[in-house]
Amino acid sequence: METLERNLIAVRLLGKVFSDGAYSAIELNKELNNLADNRDKAYVTRLFYGVLSKNTQLDYILSVLVKKNPKPIIRTVLKMGFYMLRYMKMPDYAVIDTQVNLTKKLGKKELSALVNAVLRASSKVVLPISDKSVVKEISVNCSCPEWIVKKLIQDYGVDFAREFLSANLTDKTHIRINKRLLADEQFLQKVPTAITSASGYYVDRESLNVLAPSEYTIQSLSSVLATEYYAEGVKKGAKILDVCSAPGGKAVYIAYLTGGDVTA
Repeated sequence: METLERNLIAVRLLGKVFSDGAYSAIELNKELNNLADNRDKAYVTRLFYGVLSKNTQLDYILSVLVKKNPKPIIRTVLKMGFYMLRYMKMPDYAVIDTQVNLTKKLGKKELSALVNAVLRASSKVVLPISDKSVVKEISVNCSCPEWIVKKLIQDYGVDFAREFLSANLTDKTHIRINKRLLADEQFLQKVPTAITSASGYYVDRESLNVLAPSEYTIQSLSSVLATEYYAEGVKKGAKILDVCSAPGGKAVYIAYLTGGDVTA
């Protein structure tokens, strides 16, 4: 698949998240199921999650270069371009050409010159920034919304907030296995490259192809640990109410751990 086709998939996925409030993981998995080539899956996943994770920083770059906010679809095209230029090993000319053609493909030919000019100028925006506002500085450099930065500073201090938000996270997928069907030893025989976490495993997405869907669940480590911590104080078979369930990973897991009657 050509880069333009991949980017067309990514821009539509990002549009669903930015404009429609869709769940990123759910929308991405729907799209990945339609792709046959693992290289296409890996590219779309990296670009999609990359733009989302760097969204605050990309918004800052855009605010420096453009006085008037472009329409949402063009904002997304530009943010994809910024991410590709700064974080993906692709020649600048190839990125700019792809995003200009993507703009035309989306029926916005009249804005292709704007996309071209803004992407060419984006290298002039220097990161990391220094700012008199420590909140803005951490927010942009760590690509985190200011309200979260303020809360972390309020509760834990500036040094903790900066260190916490700048931590390097793995790009592998975290899963928990269904131990009713698969013991740890059996799982590690199937997926010898898995990295053990505090409660589960980090794996490459491709390695999941050797597992049956019933043998594992994709769930972040933080979600798993939060559920296990809560389950420690719950009696077996208890009635449990999950009042903020979407898409339901914790609800399913706590039912598994406690045998409880869960309403989500």
